[in-house]
Amino acid sequence: MRPMKSKSDESMVKAFTDIYAYLKTRNLQPKLHVLYNKCSKAVQTFMKNNGTDIHKIPRHHRLGAMVDINCPLQLWDLFLAQMQDTLTLLCTSRRYPSKSAYEEMEGEFGFTRTPISILGTKALVFVDPDERASWEAHGVDCYVYRLLHTKGVRKTGTYHLYPTNFKVPSMSDEDHTLLAAQQFLQVIKQNTSPDAADKLTHAYPIKALQSIITGTTPPRVDSAQLHRVSGSAALNPISTPTSNDPTAPRVIRATKQVY
Repeated sequence: MRPMKSKSDESMVKAFTDIYAYLKTRNLQPKLHVLYNKCSKAVQTFMKNNGTDIHKIPRHHRLGAMVDINCPLQLWDLFLAQMQDTLTLLCTSRRYPSKSAYEEMEGEFGFTRTPISILGTKALVFVDPDERASWEAHGVDCYVYRLLHTKGVRKTGTYHLYPTNFKVPSMSDEDHTLLAAQQFLQVIKQNTSPDAADKLTHAYPIKALQSIITGTTPPRVDSAQLHRVSGSAALNPISTPTSNDPTAPRVIRATKQVY
């Protein structure tokens, strides 16, 4: 992706010439290019001269729906580098399907070293104590790549995003509890002693944690235990009672009176 000063044929051809030169340094040659159906004829002629097929489609992309409504338009050209990296990370290589297009051109992408933020989103950036006065605010409002009050660029590792068009993925308390239970279950399994007695002591908490993770509740009554009442007695409700309660009416009637 390259920014253009205008929509003139000269600006478009210059941008595509730069892109083709960059791809040539990566030993890549475009074979097919998908273009807006009202693309400049000068651009189409340039691609045909470079042996690239053209496929025309109606315009459908909308970048404005992703960017904060108050984000300055002058910042959009700064988004191109990350937009290109994001697209090439999502697309697979045609020559090596197991790799992304980015990996084929630039090498392996380090997500931990290069975190991808949400472009055009308002954020609160932390200001290091060495860079601020004693009573100055600890944070400044900005958009990604640009501050509001200085119109400059600030690099920071601590910030908070305030997206307006979508929500940042987050974990609920139930998700954190489930994750902690799974990690605890793995630790218990790793530390289980080979001794039979120790295994039995670990079996009950492991079983309870497994029921939490899998979402199943163990039965309150063990079906393997024998019933207190036999089958024949349960089917005969007029059977002789076996209660030994001395205050039961039948016991009082059968007891010999003593004066």
